[in-house]
Amino acid sequence: MKFQLNGFTSERNKRKRAVFSFVFLLLLTATVAFFSLTYSLAFAQSAPTIPADLTVVARTTTSISLAWSPSTDSDGTLAGYKIYRNGVWLVTLPAPATTWFKNSSLAPNTSYRYTVLAYDTSGNMSGQSSSVTVNTLATTPANNGNNTFGVSVGEALLGLSTADRNAYLANIASLGVTWIRFDMDWSHIQPNNSTSYNWSNIDMLVAAANSYHLKLLPILDYTPTWAESSACKALNLNANRCPPAQMSQFAAYAKAAAQRYTPDGITDWEIWNEQNLSGMWQPAADGKAYEALLQLTANAIRSVNPTAGIITGGMAPAVSSNGNLSPTDFLTQLYAAGGKPYFNAVGMHPYTYPAMPTYYAPWNAWSQLASTPISLRSIMTANGDSGKRIWMTEYGAPTGGPGNVEDSTQDTQFSGAPDHVTGPVQAAMFASAITSVKQDTWSGPLFFYTRVDMGTSETTNENFFGLLHYDGSEKPAYATIKDLLIN
Repeated sequence: MKFQLNGFTSERNKRKRAVFSFVFLLLLTATVAFFSLTYSLAFAQSAPTIPADLTVVARTTTSISLAWSPSTDSDGTLAGYKIYRNGVWLVTLPAPATTWFKNSSLAPNTSYRYTVLAYDTSGNMSGQSSSVTVNTLATTPANNGNNTFGVSVGEALLGLSTADRNAYLANIASLGVTWIRFDMDWSHIQPNNSTSYNWSNIDMLVAAANSYHLKLLPILDYTPTWAESSACKALNLNANRCPPAQMSQFAAYAKAAAQRYTPDGITDWEIWNEQNLSGMWQPAADGKAYEALLQLTANAIRSVNPTAGIITGGMAPAVSSNGNLSPTDFLTQLYAAGGKPYFNAVGMHPYTYPAMPTYYAPWNAWSQLASTPISLRSIMTANGDSGKRIWMTEYGAPTGGPGNVEDSTQDTQFSGAPDHVTGPVQAAMFASAITSVKQDTWSGPLFFYTRVDMGTSETTNENFFGLLHYDGSEKPAYATIKDLLIN
């Protein structure tokens, strides 16, 4: 009997344990499901950040182009943007690639108000951005027929694989530009002596550019070590940026380049780069010394091609101090030294950031082209050269850097001395420059600097001048330029 009772008790305990285990598992499953649902809802309820820096980057009589800085979403599920016009939903755009929108088929001389919001894949929406109100133009601006634009790339195209070079050129051609400006660096072509040449990288670039129907503007610049002057050596300067001891050797190099590439369609040559800066013409800028180099080089190139176009090296914005010369002072020295017959156009780099090109100020390099009391145009006209054009062989603005950022196209105070601008402001600056170049009868080609960012470190703004981010994704400027040049 005792044995049977113990057996009965054992069976009952087993059933209790089974029931307990079942209940425990049920509670555990419910708890996991609860916390999982809570976790999912917590993230699903996290809306994207509000789009920032909504900016009007371009406008015509019938269209308005907008750009903004991208939103972020804590769970990485940003889906797109909704554009509102006059308070009414207008269009939905995908993200993250699109932070640019063109509203077409509008009425001339009419006011429109825009906002934008972001939404994610769970349907959560950010708040509305700050609004922008803008009028379409009343009339179409005059066009001088100059629709010549290019990209300045330095040495970025040299040494690439065939596939990378073709991809690079295809991307540039898709913008609607017709020119590429690049360094044909003497110190790389003749690194060892005056008798041997290495044209291999240039040969590949010229052939590839021709296949994409892109014209090339070579910059003949920079001195190899073997050609540096004794003064440069004595001061322990960067030989590459010193003028050569014998300028005739530079001219001989230029003649060899013209002989090699004139048959391939290169007809225009830029002589040196930013030679009004002490760091680029060491130890100090000197318009008379540059004239001596320019005269020999122009004559050498023209002995090969009498109709070749000679462009003075693009001058950088500067004031005359510490070995630098302002563009107007440098050009004045060049004319005084007798340089007039030896160039067909004046090169200039009219950087304006953080200001817009249209913002007038004596220090604004775009104003110095033709608007300041003493301008490049006034000096050219005074020297009987009003028929020559100004080629803007670099223009751009950085979208990153160590300092403050300019986020408005209307700012005139520039508090905090911004050293870079937002992507939308960069796009607006390019659009304004394109409009000016198309209107001004003295404008030559405009070259955008540059195609792609050189890095991601914000220790210098030099890394961020690209139309594309370092990873190849587009900034608003890319879509803006493409629209204005192609459409």
